[in-house]
Amino acid sequence: MAGADAPRPTAAAVLGRPAVFWPLAAALAVAGAVPQFLSRLTPDAAWYLYVARRVLDGARLYVDVHEINPPLIVVLSAPAAAVGAWTGLPDIQLFRAFALLLVAGSLAAAGTLLRRLPGPAARGAAGAIVLLWLFALLPLTRDDFGQREHLLLALALPYLAAASLRGAGERPPRGLALLAGVMAGLGMALKPHFALLWLGVEAYLWARARRGPPWRRVESALAAAVPALYGVLVVLLTPAYLDLVRHVGGAYGAYLRNSPLAILVHEPWAALPIVALIATLALRPADVALARLAELLAVAAAALLLAALAQQKGWRYHLYPAFATATVLLGVLVLVPRADAGSLGARTYAAIARLLVAGVVAATLAGAVRQAARPRDARYEPYPEFPVLLDVVRAHRERGGGALLALSNNLRAAFPLVNYGGVPWASRFNATWLLAVSYAPELMSGRPLVYRDRAAMGPAERFLNDAMYEDMARARPTLLVVERPLPAGGNPVRRLDYLAYFRRDPRLARLLADFRKIRDVGDFEVYERVAPSGAP
Repeated sequence: MAGADAPRPTAAAVLGRPAVFWPLAAALAVAGAVPQFLSRLTPDAAWYLYVARRVLDGARLYVDVHEINPPLIVVLSAPAAAVGAWTGLPDIQLFRAFALLLVAGSLAAAGTLLRRLPGPAARGAAGAIVLLWLFALLPLTRDDFGQREHLLLALALPYLAAASLRGAGERPPRGLALLAGVMAGLGMALKPHFALLWLGVEAYLWARARRGPPWRRVESALAAAVPALYGVLVVLLTPAYLDLVRHVGGAYGAYLRNSPLAILVHEPWAALPIVALIATLALRPADVALARLAELLAVAAAALLLAALAQQKGWRYHLYPAFATATVLLGVLVLVPRADAGSLGARTYAAIARLLVAGVVAATLAGAVRQAARPRDARYEPYPEFPVLLDVVRAHRERGGGALLALSNNLRAAFPLVNYGGVPWASRFNATWLLAVSYAPELMSGRPLVYRDRAAMGPAERFLNDAMYEDMARARPTLLVVERPLPAGGNPVRRLDYLAYFRRDPRLARLLADFRKIRDVGDFEVYERVAPSGAP
């Protein structure tokens, strides 16, 4: 009869049992990886792979090829590009494989640290927490796989686990603390906004958990020292990056800017972190170590939300780290026993949290299944016309055609089209977004668009025109893809008429005169060069 009096295992403890944990972990890994390997690579990741390949082939970063971000993301993409060039294997799939290895290593390190939390309840919940992070880092990424925000979260996870140990009064093993600090430092060096994560966690450990200043903790000190050292190396080794920032940094800061308030109001991915923060106040875990872990996750989610708002863009992948961390936090709150489980408020918040977690998990896994079943469905392509344009590019290449140039405000017009099409790219830029920035006030006002003559152009617009001429004269593109302008009343940026604009420059007009239109593909016009570049 003693067995009848034994306490009922918690949901977190059940999920942590090996017989449950490993099948679920395998299912989540498959649900996250299979759609990625079957679908197209995201435009940003495709661009970074292209840049890495160019640099490995001898191009000068920030001179021959322009990227507004400092070089770390190119360095992290370089192993896949290098192994692909050496072995002949597709660098896109290698990039995905390396990202999966990073996620696996991060989860292994974090899981080892979490299993050192004090008390049987916290240690028993470690497996469930690892499953939540596995869900957040793989199936939940979907369109954000390989983005810097995805890499940040994977790199910072061991640091968060080490911080949770510190918050519970424990000390992580020195080797794992060193690893966690270096990984987190690399992740936070990807964007200066990510430093808010370090500031939030360290402020929490100092003020709430009484852990003292960060330089007394090896992982905390390294997480700050690595980005600082990286900044020095950028200044010393890539001075061309500073020149590029002086040319276009201000313009990029103004590009598609959204106020933090507008992001909070209009972006659904910004809502869940706020709900999770409120739930943390109402659903405090009964176990002290798990309560400190929940507090730390709440601080991390808030810091990552602030990092997204500070970028003033509102793009989904900017919000991914905060959304993913909030999902993990809500999962912890509903899986472990709570201190005030009997109150009406706690029951209400618990029910809401369960519905949110179940909804996110169900919608994500259903989407993963749909994408794995139909990876070439239009909803999973970079844009609906992509398959047709890819056929056009490949056919042009097979006829002996050369480089491709796309005139569009959007990166995805050219990438991953260049990667899958196997053609050279004829510009130092990934898109003509500088033009949209130069005419942003006119585009947003709805007034008739009047292009400036050269004397009235600002430095960024003049730089774009000169660079466009130099690149076309050097690369001699043979295929031109142009996003067709739309009338006023729709997307303001789509009012730009790229051909009309660039033909106003006599140098570019001579080069563009060599092209004839061969077909329309959705929102794009396709032109092929029929005369030697520069001919009358």
